[in-house]
Amino acid sequence: MATPLSTKQSSVSIYCDYQNVNLNEKTVSLLQDFANSIGTLLTAKLYYNPLVIRKFLEFHNITCIDVPCSLPNSVDYRISNDIIKDIRQAHPDTIIIVSGDGDFIDLVEILKYLGKHVIVIAQSGNVNARLIQSANQFYYLNDLQQLMEKPVTSEASTQVTSSELSYREAIKYLIRAVKTALSQNKSTGLGYINDLMRKSFPSYQGCHCIRTDNGIKFSRFKKFIEAVVSDGKIIMKDNQLFLA
Repeated sequence: MATPLSTKQSSVSIYCDYQNVNLNEKTVSLLQDFANSIGTLLTAKLYYNPLVIRKFLEFHNITCIDVPCSLPNSVDYRISNDIIKDIRQAHPDTIIIVSGDGDFIDLVEILKYLGKHVIVIAQSGNVNARLIQSANQFYYLNDLQQLMEKPVTSEASTQVTSSELSYREAIKYLIRAVKTALSQNKSTGLGYINDLMRKSFPSYQGCHCIRTDNGIKFSRFKKFIEAVVSDGKIIMKDNQLFLA
């Protein structure tokens, strides 16, 4: 699921390209809240020369890293090197890259190959399309506020909020994703199908949970799949999904 609350056991590291994404005190705080909602925040680093908010950043334990070299992509190289170094030393499960720079595409693919979950956060209008597709999850910086807000509903309410997705709609997305994967001879494992749904359907990407008509909520993708299999809408064999 594309929800920060579904992987609470994870350890997280954040790397911000200040040259590419305009950050202020509010957005930095939101990034920290987002990371903490995923799991344990190991490190948060901001690159370039953020003198305007340096005191705020240091107070909140964010490492400021000046990159004085004026060569093209010098910031990108430094971020990439630090991520690889931190993976070897701190072993974060989730890497959050705050940048829309397409130069990070190869790095994202390497991180996924190493088994890391990669989240890219970028500014609207300043992000490479292929970078969006390569990430496990993608969010616009402006959407973080809404993403972190909890849906205001009573226990008895059965109304689906904007942060929830109806069970029926989610099943439609699931079937379409399985069809797509099968037609492309791709894996239909839970991880791949979840990522494919997230990249293909914006309303699924931003939802916190899936809700049935009678109010049952699924905040974990595996639980949702178990319910769909039980309803006979999809078949699961050897951890692979197939059309019923």
